[in-house]
Amino acid sequence: MDLRSFLSEELWLFILLAIVLALLTPQPVFAEYAIYFLLVVMFLSSLKIGLHEIAKVVKKQKTEMGIALLLIYVVSPLIAFLMAPLLEKDLAIGLMLYSTIPAAMANTFYMGILRKNAALTLMITAVTTLMAPFVAPVIMKVLTGTMIELSPLNLFMSLVKLIILPFIAAELVRRYARRATRVLLENSSAVSNICIFFVIFGVISAAAGKIWGLGWLAIVMVVYLSISTTLGLLSPKEKLVIGFSNGFRNGTLAMVVGLEVFGPTAALIGVMSTLIHNIVLVPVMFWGKKK
Repeated sequence: MDLRSFLSEELWLFILLAIVLALLTPQPVFAEYAIYFLLVVMFLSSLKIGLHEIAKVVKKQKTEMGIALLLIYVVSPLIAFLMAPLLEKDLAIGLMLYSTIPAAMANTFYMGILRKNAALTLMITAVTTLMAPFVAPVIMKVLTGTMIELSPLNLFMSLVKLIILPFIAAELVRRYARRATRVLLENSSAVSNICIFFVIFGVISAAAGKIWGLGWLAIVMVVYLSISTTLGLLSPKEKLVIGFSNGFRNGTLAMVVGLEVFGPTAALIGVMSTLIHNIVLVPVMFWGKKK
């Protein structure tokens, strides 16, 4: 196995190393650069799919897409709202924010390993990601009510910067620099995995000292993620795809947006979800590769 293949295929190992190193030898300085690594991942992920492909799959699998969107942008935010009183104010805001965040980009990778419908997973991720800047601010305004002074415009601009701009950049590269697109796609998995390592390392390092004392938050997040995933598993079709899409959101995006718009305490939800997400999925990926 050459170096590029190793970097492309062993994401589970990079995730495990990032978690262990961040908890044992945290380097908070890396948190400052997490947003830039995330932008690279978002750009490379956007290169893999265009608007035409999204429209084609949405038209073909309307039912599955409709169920996923209903769970992600209606049911899950309602569950987060009902569970919010279990947490202090800033953490409750972080939980509600997390419930409006799109499905994780990595879900496509996991479904590929588990030999499920990776194409549909990618479409759900793409659609929810593109919808997030327009839907999330409205949902947050409704859920938080008078709890905080929320400017939907600030949340909108943060999501546009992290989602829409990388997508537009990827569309331009796909259309006008096809040779560069091929080169980028050939190396996208390796580069993305390296970036994901530094994002996870930075995110967890930033709050490593607090994580050990957040046992109650961990319990609440495990319950929330379990409920969200189970609801998706009850779908009539594509159970695992919709379960993962609803249960596992882009925790890194939640952390970055939470930190930028609501403050460091709200960002802890993104940190905790990323930690739980990856601890659960490392053995899943390892098992899938051995299967």
